[in-house]
Amino acid sequence: MTSKEWITPDIFFKRCSVAFGKFDLDVAADENNAKCDLYLTEEDNALSINWSKYLSDREIYTKNIWCNPPYHKLISWVLKSIEEAKRGCTVVMLLPWGRWAKWHELIVRHAEMVRVVGRIQFELDGKTPSNAPSCNILAIMRPSIEGFRFPTGFTNSEIAAK
Repeated sequence: MTSKEWITPDIFFKRCSVAFGKFDLDVAADENNAKCDLYLTEEDNALSINWSKYLSDREIYTKNIWCNPPYHKLISWVLKSIEEAKRGCTVVMLLPWGRWAKWHELIVRHAEMVRVVGRIQFELDGKTPSNAPSCNILAIMRPSIEGFRFPTGFTNSEIAAK
């Protein structure tokens, strides 16, 4: 495991499961940090797999996805999660929050965002570091429902345009 792999603590994941339902698939995992029985590893190349079909092929139709992605490819993971929500998946992403980044502009119109109060005590290289590298949010992308819109955010440029 490299020092870039910050493992989601079990207690935090359990709380997310209570809030959002049982997760069927962890799309950014390995055998040491997977949070679901079904998971995709770096070798599986989750960004190239249709997650909805992957679950349907296994006769899983709830399609609740957990994603604590590698932070060095966030734009790719955000775009993929938006795509999979359009295919019928509910995707819950654990993301860093702090300085505004390009991926924020992509996700803000597609996700409910829940701020995590306090710092998550991730596991890193088998130990719990004293400080997490940043604050976090949960971004929840859901399949669309005709006539209903889940609450999402708006961008600064939308504020200035009014």
